[in-house]
Amino acid sequence: MRRTGATEELDLDDTIKSTARNAGLLDIKMVPERHNAVKVLLFLDVGGSMDPHVKVCEELFLSGADRVQAS
Repeated sequence: MRRTGATEELDLDDTIKSTARNAGLLDIKMVPERHNAVKVLLFLDVGGSMDPHVKVCEELFLSGADRVQAS
Protein backbone atom coordinates (compact mmCIF):
# COMPACT_ATOMS: atom_id res chain seq x y z
CA MET A 1 0.00 0.00 0.00
CA ARG A 2 1.16 3.48 -0.75
CA ARG A 3 -0.23 6.82 0.30
CA THR A 4 -2.28 8.71 -2.22
CA GLY A 5 -3.31 12.34 -2.27
CA ALA A 6 -1.62 15.71 -2.22
CA THR A 7 2.16 15.86 -2.01
CA GLU A 8 1.88 19.15 -0.14
CA GLU A 9 -0.29 20.29 2.73
CA LEU A 10 -1.35 23.69 4.01
CA ASP A 11 0.97 25.32 6.54
CA LEU A 12 -1.70 27.15 8.51
CA ASP A 13 0.60 29.01 10.94
CA ASP A 14 2.89 30.32 8.18
CA THR A 15 -0.11 31.23 6.00
CA ILE A 16 -1.60 33.34 8.82
CA LYS A 17 1.73 35.07 9.56
CA SER A 18 2.45 35.71 5.89
CA THR A 19 -1.05 37.06 5.24
CA ALA A 20 -0.77 39.41 8.23
CA ARG A 21 2.60 40.72 6.97
CA ASN A 22 1.07 41.16 3.50
CA ALA A 23 -1.53 43.74 4.67
CA GLY A 24 -4.29 41.12 4.79
CA LEU A 25 -3.88 39.83 1.23
CA LEU A 26 -4.11 36.06 1.33
CA ASP A 27 -0.69 34.42 0.95
CA ILE A 28 -1.12 30.65 1.07
CA LYS A 29 1.93 28.69 2.21
CA MET A 30 2.33 25.00 1.51
CA VAL A 31 4.82 22.50 2.97
CA PRO A 32 5.77 18.99 1.82
CA GLU A 33 3.61 16.24 3.30
CA ARG A 34 5.08 14.63 6.39
CA HIS A 35 5.70 10.90 6.32
CA ASN A 36 5.67 8.54 9.24
CA ALA A 37 9.15 7.08 9.69
CA VAL A 38 8.23 4.59 12.42
CA LYS A 39 9.48 1.07 11.92
CA VAL A 40 8.46 -1.89 14.07
CA LEU A 41 10.36 -5.11 14.60
CA LEU A 42 8.51 -7.67 16.70
CA PHE A 43 9.91 -10.98 17.88
CA LEU A 44 7.41 -13.61 19.02
CA ASP A 45 7.97 -17.07 20.36
CA VAL A 46 5.78 -20.11 19.86
CA GLY A 47 6.14 -21.50 23.36
CA GLY A 48 3.03 -19.86 24.76
CA SER A 49 4.66 -17.16 26.88
CA MET A 50 3.17 -14.47 24.61
CA ASP A 51 -0.40 -15.79 24.89
CA PRO A 52 -1.46 -13.12 27.44
CA HIS A 53 -0.34 -10.40 24.97
CA VAL A 54 -2.04 -11.73 21.81
CA LYS A 55 -5.12 -9.49 22.07
CA VAL A 56 -3.09 -6.31 22.62
CA CYS A 57 -0.78 -7.11 19.68
CA GLU A 58 -3.76 -7.84 17.40
CA GLU A 59 -5.34 -4.48 18.22
CA LEU A 60 -2.04 -2.64 17.74
CA PHE A 61 -1.31 -4.07 14.32
CA LEU A 62 -4.89 -3.98 13.06
CA SER A 63 -5.11 -0.27 13.92
CA GLY A 64 -1.93 0.44 11.95
CA ALA A 65 -2.58 -1.91 9.03
CA ASP A 66 -3.95 0.86 6.80
CA ARG A 67 -0.72 2.84 7.22
CA VAL A 68 1.66 0.06 6.22
CA GLN A 69 3.67 0.51 3.04
CA ALA A 70 5.02 -2.40 1.07
CA SER A 71 8.71 -2.00 0.45
